[in-house]
Amino acid sequence: MIMKKTLYFAASLLLLTSCYDDYVGDFDKTAVFAAYQYDLRSFVLGEDASFEWQVALGGVMQNDKDRNVTVSLDDALLSGAVAGMKNKNLASGDYVGNAITDAGITAFKPLPAAYRTIEGMDNLVIKKGKHTAAVKITATDAFALDADAYKPVYAIGFKIDSADADEVLENKNYAVIAVKCENRFFGFWSRSGTAKTYDWTGTKTGENHESLSLADSRQYEFTTTGANSVSCNKVAGSTGQMTLTFNGASVTVSSDDGKITGSGTFNGETRLQDRQIFLRYKVTRSDGGYDDVRDTLTFRNRIRDGINEWQDEHSENY
Repeated sequence: MIMKKTLYFAASLLLLTSCYDDYVGDFDKTAVFAAYQYDLRSFVLGEDASFEWQVALGGVMQNDKDRNVTVSLDDALLSGAVAGMKNKNLASGDYVGNAITDAGITAFKPLPAAYRTIEGMDNLVIKKGKHTAAVKITATDAFALDADAYKPVYAIGFKIDSADADEVLENKNYAVIAVKCENRFFGFWSRSGTAKTYDWTGTKTGENHESLSLADSRQYEFTTTGANSVSCNKVAGSTGQMTLTFNGASVTVSSDDGKITGSGTFNGETRLQDRQIFLRYKVTRSDGGYDDVRDTLTFRNRIRDGINEWQDEHSENY
């Protein structure tokens, strides 16, 4: 039994050593590729309104030289891209296909040149010592004015044409990125506040206080509706709908049925974790009475392109 265990251990060690050698050693060829063929990215308006797309180098542990990469835009890649977005083997995450399905997208439009700028595509270089290089895509003000900007209607197709490597991987030589805009206030906000109830004569009949809570059921969810507006799924701490429209630090509160009116302020903080919104609004009830509501909303988190964001110590990232 001891001999069998010894032989087994020796064989296992040999196998692990072989795997380790494969891991740390260079491959026979170098290759440049795009990690994911389909992705969905958001421009957060009021912040940097940009994102990066990368090409990568494989096959060597240490990149010993600068490597030029030639990339072009190719609208033809958008044909059939909706199916690709829903393919878990090709998309960067489940959130991509889910978002495309939820938005009811059946085909993509090429993102017009007037809607974006692209930096770095003409001189894309994987620098010595690095394994990636990136181009930066930034939304213009014109994009935010398009009503279709807030759903993934548009997309950009990138094609890797050539690179200073032994090969460009044939099945990973392209990427299609669906894009949309988000208002910077989208996400989940924790509420604390007070609601005072009045009857139709203006006589106060009740008052309710709610302390700050991080529980999911207590969160106000802001969904982007425009460059300066979001829809909120709670009113006075309960299920409902109201719209917040931002003009600098000022906020207007309203509802589609006209029964909610009010105003508020944003504290102007740049870092996510420091952001607060203060609201006061009137909710008119069907019985002729009304509620006088004061909300203090503190940012909790947001999900951007599959990533949970809740804080950042660097103001320049916004």
